[in-house]
Amino acid sequence: TDHELYCAGHLIEGAIAYKEATGKDNMLRVAMKYADLIDRVFRVEHSAAFDTPGHEEIELALMKLYHYTGEERYFKLAEYFINTRGTSDRDETYSFADQEHMQSHLPVREQVTAEGHSVRALYLYSGMADLALETKEEKLTEICRTLFENITEKRMYITGGVGSTCRGESFTFDYDFPEYTAYNETCASIALALFCRRLWLIEADGRYADTAERALYNTVLSGISLSGDSFFYENPLAVDPRRNAFNDSRPEGLKEHLPILERVKVFGCSCCPPNLVRTIGSIGDYLYSTAGNTIFAQCYMDADTTLHLNGKTITLQERTEYPCDGKISWTLKSEGNFTFAVRIPGWCDKAELLVNGEKVPAAAEKGFVYLERDWKDGDRIELGGRTLEVLHTPGHSPGHMCFWEAERGYLFSGDLVYRGTLFACYPSTNPEEYLSSLERTACLPMERLLPAHHALDIGPELLGRVRDAFRGLKEQGKLRHGGGTFDYGDWAVRL
Repeated sequence: TDHELYCAGHLIEGAIAYKEATGKDNMLRVAMKYADLIDRVFRVEHSAAFDTPGHEEIELALMKLYHYTGEERYFKLAEYFINTRGTSDRDETYSFADQEHMQSHLPVREQVTAEGHSVRALYLYSGMADLALETKEEKLTEICRTLFENITEKRMYITGGVGSTCRGESFTFDYDFPEYTAYNETCASIALALFCRRLWLIEADGRYADTAERALYNTVLSGISLSGDSFFYENPLAVDPRRNAFNDSRPEGLKEHLPILERVKVFGCSCCPPNLVRTIGSIGDYLYSTAGNTIFAQCYMDADTTLHLNGKTITLQERTEYPCDGKISWTLKSEGNFTFAVRIPGWCDKAELLVNGEKVPAAAEKGFVYLERDWKDGDRIELGGRTLEVLHTPGHSPGHMCFWEAERGYLFSGDLVYRGTLFACYPSTNPEEYLSSLERTACLPMERLLPAHHALDIGPELLGRVRDAFRGLKEQGKLRHGGGTFDYGDWAVRL
């Protein structure tokens, strides 16, 4: 039920990392003895009081230990834990929960929706993907694919956050996305990225890296401060200090659960801080994968990398300021015949790809453009050609920004303007600055106006109408907090 085997899994992974970093095997030998004990009492003797881990994690750790040591018993134990889940009548859970909470309500090959505790679930799915990759079992692969689609299409926030409720830190139901009470545990998004990475080792599909990237750059990254010493456990979509202050003033029985407003150095259950540290330390795992004679460029970051491909040693230099800039370049430092597969992110509707300065077709197949040739030392691949200018547009909030793509005439307006009610009534808003931002953006030669809320099929002329209305309110002396609510048909403003 509890966390003993979860902790064992992290110990095993830590022991492997320590051996890799230092060359010392003293911690690894301890972890292997512990894993041998677990194997004996669970798989061989069945002398433990239950059959599968309460909190999953050891499954993927055992697969990693199997690959690192070559000892097949660790693979068999991981396989046993995964295949036994949902079939045992000895596995109990907390009195306040049920079998679904710990993903033991069905055998894993019958689970088609993400249920229960989100971190436990995604660690289990990661172990299932490891097993599917090792055994080449199509049924298990299909279940992993189905679970991925259920999560990303119906149960994941736009930030890559998962787990909509604090009650059980759990998945809930399709399209349930509260904002202020969103749980979105940092560990859950880390586990989602781990699941995605395993899926892209099974099959070439850019949507796995798209999702890992979304989670890593948003919910995972927001979980740690720039100084690296304070953390968020939960990552809501919205907060309001007044709501938290009111909640704190209520009697204990009337309080609701709200996320904290500032990062802290430690939690009562501090799983997220070390998980963030190990994720950042192993971020290079998300750069590339290989299959056959192909190198797949998955996630983008500055890196010098050496890969082994069919007996060849390939060295690559990648340079980029992604995601702040969409330009990525790779310089080959080796020679050889192989295919280099460049991921075109799913959000990108126009990509320019060059090899040694010459444009090449950028038509993607399941998110990848495949470049096969005899590569020479110094060959250069460039992806990009799309530039967004950041416009500081305060008013709705002090740090509000719009993004202007001059080449296409696209303005990504965020909360500056959209169909519906614009809010300039909160203490953090400034109606005068709002008008200045409207003046700045309304004069741009726009082809499309793309807001952050509601309908996307709005014409650029809406921005001009909003600006003119704000001008009129200023002339009337009403462009101020408390000025009222003004309805203009397809939009309104509350001051």
